[in-house]
Amino acid sequence: MKNIKLAFAGLIYFGLISGVFIATPSIASAALTESQIQAILSLLQSFGADQTVVGNVNNSLRGLPTMCGDGTAAFCPTFTYNLYLGLNDSDTEGQVSQLQKFLAQDQTVYPERTITGFYGPLTEQAVKRWQAQQGVVSSGSPDTTGYGVVGSRTRERVRANCGFPTPVPPTPIPPRSSNLSPVISGVSGPTTLNTGQSGTWTVTARDPENGPLSYNEFRMPSASEQVKQTATFTHTYFNEGVYTPIFYVTDDHESSAKTSISVNVGGTVISQGSLYLSPNDLSIRAGQSAEIRAFYQPPMPSCPPGFACIQVMPAAYPVSAKWVSSNPAIASVSSKDSTTEIITGVSAGSAEIKAIYTESSGNVLTATAKVNVISTQTPSITVVSPNGGGKMGPGSEL
Repeated sequence: MKNIKLAFAGLIYFGLISGVFIATPSIASAALTESQIQAILSLLQSFGADQTVVGNVNNSLRGLPTMCGDGTAAFCPTFTYNLYLGLNDSDTEGQVSQLQKFLAQDQTVYPERTITGFYGPLTEQAVKRWQAQQGVVSSGSPDTTGYGVVGSRTRERVRANCGFPTPVPPTPIPPRSSNLSPVISGVSGPTTLNTGQSGTWTVTARDPENGPLSYNEFRMPSASEQVKQTATFTHTYFNEGVYTPIFYVTDDHESSAKTSISVNVGGTVISQGSLYLSPNDLSIRAGQSAEIRAFYQPPMPSCPPGFACIQVMPAAYPVSAKWVSSNPAIASVSSKDSTTEIITGVSAGSAEIKAIYTESSGNVLTATAKVNVISTQTPSITVVSPNGGGKMGPGSEL
């Protein structure tokens, strides 16, 4: 009797959808509305259809993989990467999307069923549910127990469920925490303008990992994205004054560096000079070095009383200054030549490098740059029990 009911339900199911799609899940998922899908599933359940049948119909209508008759996964990818939060398909040769399709076969594990190619929080939660369901791991963190990470034990369980007993060694992925900020070589352009006159400035930078860079300055139009070496900015100032535009350079991991330049508009009289550093914000690895220079911007020369004169703002130039590190144990500073210093990363952390310059008048000027030193060591855990001596990197499981 049950078989007759199921056969009748199947006839109704195909009758409902035959006018909507032609046996292609991708077309079905595009053609059927959510209410239509739910109506079909409710009809099958009312006739006592097996849950596997209902699940397969649901997957088919949504363009997702179905399950085999014995309950094993019909879509069984082979994972060769340690997969964890923050990765995407370009990092893993498409394996994040394969993981999402695999998890989407069980709605209790991955109810959202979104195939994005990005290992975000929803994917991590789905992996945790699957690990707990399969008895792999149900507590801890990605770093301590591999909870939420597709590591060696999780891959073994996937292979066992799919009938693939031969282990596949993982392909390591370089940690993103070692990303270095862009390095700005300098900024060039006018330091004096008349009111209403346009100026163009060029910022030169490079990415230590040879990635794409984007440039912007919040008072000027943004430069086009994905520029590698230089970008130009054009702006017109309509009011007199001394302006200091700050230029930002950002890489594809959202690490940034900045530099600035002083622009005197309309002949504003400056009573004293100023000091600025280039670059004034940088990141280096421990053991690496970077150059830094101090630039002195002289004041505007005064016009003798009773005389009308054309005033031109002097150009800034590099100077020999006294340099101090706020924490030499993190970043040290040493001299390369009379106007160039070398900053060396010693250990992970942040420090400030200060330049001190004395004008001929005796006035003391200072400027500060922030330095972020990144550790070159890959974090690991040493297992002391039961065997002892084993080390685990990111994405490994106990």
